[in-house]
Amino acid sequence: MTCSVNEAKQRVTPQEFRDWLEYFSQSPPLKEYLNYSQANISYTLAAVNKGKGQKSIPLNKFLFDFKKVYEDSKESVSDKVDRVFGALVKNGKK
Repeated sequence: MTCSVNEAKQRVTPQEFRDWLEYFSQSPPLKEYLNYSQANISYTLAAVNKGKGQKSIPLNKFLFDFKKVYEDSKESVSDKVDRVFGALVKNGKK
């Protein structure tokens, strides 16, 4: 169920709002959970396969920005995945 911000201010107490924030920080929605899971796997693969002297790629670089993905009609998610893993292949890791 959805409501406007003004309706939410009237219906939800500050404590209840904090409780919901805590709940979602411990049990994120599925899309966010899967995003962090795939990012962690990708990060680990990249870290294991990096060459000597190469810097590790930060974990946040492997997260999909779903707002941008939906707005960006020129490039699909699969193209972005290929670009990330293609960079590993170009750097001599197969």
